[in-house]
Amino acid sequence: MKKPVAFLLCLIMILSLFSCMSNENQNDLSSNENTSLSDVNDDSTDDDNTTLQLSKAETAMKMYEAVLENEIKVYEIDTQEYNYLADCRTPYERILLRDCGNLRYAYTDIDGDSTEELVIDCRDTLILRYYEGIVYLYSFTFRQLSHLYIDGSYSWNHTGENFEYGGSRIYFEGTELKTNELYRIVNDGEPNAEYYMEGKQVTKKEFLKNINDGPEFWLQFDPLEVSWQKEITSEEALQIASEYWGTEDGFTDYGAGSMWINRIMILDPPSSAWGYYHIGLQIDHYGRDENDLRVLLGSSMEHLFVNSVTGKCQDYVPIYSGK
Repeated sequence: MKKPVAFLLCLIMILSLFSCMSNENQNDLSSNENTSLSDVNDDSTDDDNTTLQLSKAETAMKMYEAVLENEIKVYEIDTQEYNYLADCRTPYERILLRDCGNLRYAYTDIDGDSTEELVIDCRDTLILRYYEGIVYLYSFTFRQLSHLYIDGSYSWNHTGENFEYGGSRIYFEGTELKTNELYRIVNDGEPNAEYYMEGKQVTKKEFLKNINDGPEFWLQFDPLEVSWQKEITSEEALQIASEYWGTEDGFTDYGAGSMWINRIMILDPPSSAWGYYHIGLQIDHYGRDENDLRVLLGSSMEHLFVNSVTGKCQDYVPIYSGK
């Protein structure tokens, strides 16, 4: 009797041990499955975010193209109005963009969010940013912003009681454009000059050691060609100048043995920095010498600037050297 009972007890112990080993294996497998699913979910989320971000960047580029073609309006932060880009004005001279010559543009990711901003150089600077379905326009005068860098930093300067200039960096909070001051110099060149780095006053030696101003990082602009902006030709500019002066190229006038010949010529074509034709009216005065030969007695020159888009004339005020 003892032998069957002992055999039965051994069998129960063996079955119990096998059951425990089976449960441990199942727990290990369950743990491995959960870890694997978690990893897959994390990877899937990253892929979804990348897809959404690429879609936002592509959408922004399409919106910028539509803005440049005057197909959709931008929201101007300064005026809090919607306007077509051609009807927006430069911040300083308040000139319509459609009337500005030699606009330039560049794309750059100012705030590092993987979506580029569109920057327009119109002697002043305009920054266009796509945000939640709308293109916002932020305006800076040439003193407020110059030499924009690819990372959103820039230099600025202004005069006043204390001449100062410095550098800041742009960032965005929602639709609001904000800046962080990077450096600033007050009363530069004077004995009482002050130097600041990120809001903290430092010595000139510390300032020069830490300042980083590499032109290789400046934002590079290309000429902007849009359908709503068309420059006048050099022939048209010369005709405008001729009508302004009331004379023609080659006009000759005689009087009291003398002769005057008018010459109208382009002295300088429009440039990226100055969208005007520089036109000159040269008046040559001829007379005769004792042998009755024609000689040049003298010349004078009048200057005129003609806007390369609007044709508007602007007088030139000469600066004399005192010689």
